[in-house]
Amino acid sequence: MSTSVTRRHATPSPTPRLLDRAIRDDAAADGVPTAVAWSVFSIPLVGAALLAGLYLVSRDAYHFVLKEDRPVEWGQFALLLLCTLLAAGGTIAAARRRNYLPAAVLAVAALCFLGLAGEEISWAQRVFALVTPESLATVNQQAELNVHNINAGGLRLQDLFKIGSALVGVAGVLLALAPRARRCPRLLRTSFARLLTVPRYAVPGFAMMALYWPVHLVVDIAPVSRFQEWVEFSFYLSVTATLAVVLLRLAPASTHSRAGHRSGVRLVIVASAVVVVAVTIVFAALTAYHGIIPINAQ
Repeated sequence: MSTSVTRRHATPSPTPRLLDRAIRDDAAADGVPTAVAWSVFSIPLVGAALLAGLYLVSRDAYHFVLKEDRPVEWGQFALLLLCTLLAAGGTIAAARRRNYLPAAVLAVAALCFLGLAGEEISWAQRVFALVTPESLATVNQQAELNVHNINAGGLRLQDLFKIGSALVGVAGVLLALAPRARRCPRLLRTSFARLLTVPRYAVPGFAMMALYWPVHLVVDIAPVSRFQEWVEFSFYLSVTATLAVVLLRLAPASTHSRAGHRSGVRLVIVASAVVVVAVTIVFAALTAYHGIIPINAQ
């Protein structure tokens, strides 16, 4: 007597395939290499997992990597500096096409990123061994040459940054998902909104920033506080990716001209990144040479 055995094959989840398709579609639409898109998507998540593992293995190493003037913070500075260059390039490109509203938005963004880059390294105070003026040192929590650590009438200016960055994180997620929804609001169907639509592979960085501060309010412990540095790095990475595709979208109308434009823009982005990395390495080396240690890194 034979016995028949029925094998049930599990149906593979469609989620990975949908995710892969979304990332590939967004990358192809803007002329971004798929490997780059996947890197932007994966780095925030993989980095978070590696840092969690590092904390379990060596808490000292975890805190060392995330302290000021260490690898992650210098990465933040590099991304902010690159954001400044990309936003400035986008301003020029949009103005040449007489898209004055995007040009104005990108110009303001360039100034904001330049300010954030300066604040990130206290306006190169430790790079060039500058002395904090006494009037600033008395109101600055870390006696540094920056604005975000100032207490103004009981209000910490850093708190405004936290609120603003969380709101930008939420906006980034919405600008990635809402324009692609079936019932997309009319406001998000304008040419201006399409230009600023966030690629879906940049969602992790924006989402991490949107979620971090509410979580930190509830779980206010040292490891979570220190993790802020990785959240900021991931956030700036997603912003950088978004600004890069905005530049790529500011292409001429004809297909042939657009292809040439995108090739040129990709070269400009790579060249800008090389310059930024070189400047960051020099600044980091000078900071190490002077040996000035921030108060919160001691």
